[in-house]
Amino acid sequence: RRKDLDSGRLEVRRYEVVDMAVTWYPGAALVTNQVVSEGTQDGDEFVSRLQVTQVWIREGRWWRRAAFHDSPTRPPGS
Repeated sequence: RRKDLDSGRLEVRRYEVVDMAVTWYPGAALVTNQVVSEGTQDGDEFVSRLQVTQVWIREGRWWRRAAFHDSPTRPPGS
């Protein structure tokens, strides 16, 4: 992506984290959210919405991400 951004092939006009929820457990946290982005790639407009799930583990005084998953969401009615 960095190469596409630097060359101008990819232009991101919006990148927003929405609907974040955190569920706390002893020494761990489950984080869910959606990421909405809009822009152009190779001159074509795009709108993207991803569902994101992350698992964070506490190791001493640090939080470390143990798992990450994202997948496109389907538009309503599709």
